[in-house]
Amino acid sequence: MRPTCSFETGFEKRLGFARILSAGKDFAESDIDQKRGAVATLAIGSDESGLIEAVKRGAKAVVISDLTIGKKLIETMKANGTVLCLPMSMITETYGDRRVRNTYKMSKLFAYAKKQGLEVSVVSMAASKESMCSYMQLIQLARLIGAEERYARYSLSEVNRIFGRGS
Repeated sequence: MRPTCSFETGFEKRLGFARILSAGKDFAESDIDQKRGAVATLAIGSDESGLIEAVKRGAKAVVISDLTIGKKLIETMKANGTVLCLPMSMITETYGDRRVRNTYKMSKLFAYAKKQGLEVSVVSMAASKESMCSYMQLIQLARLIGAEERYARYSLSEVNRIFGRGS
């Protein structure tokens, strides 16, 4: 979830979560395209060389904002145990052709990353409370991009395993 998204007590439980983590609040976030070289636990961007640098400097998760990934970035992420995060807001917060295109690109990225042996996590990255998805909705969105149900459930907890324990 984005740091601009705030909600009242109990909202997490109504969505089916014990806790919802917020980027920029619960863990450090860096937009690689604007702050080249910034150290963060979550790196967001489309500049492959900047993302590779962030992974080498300790980023635990990467969000690729244009949904295209190069082999060198995958190899670096795999070697460092970095998780690829797929932001479902690219599907839920878009409309028409853009939504169809993002769904298609995300499904191709998911299949390619899994084939290369990379861990993939599904995250909401919602910008507002209205864009938040429930646990079951996120599972169905993960299945929409090609994840089996078991992996979809696993992938929802991947980021929590990384950031929830502070590792």
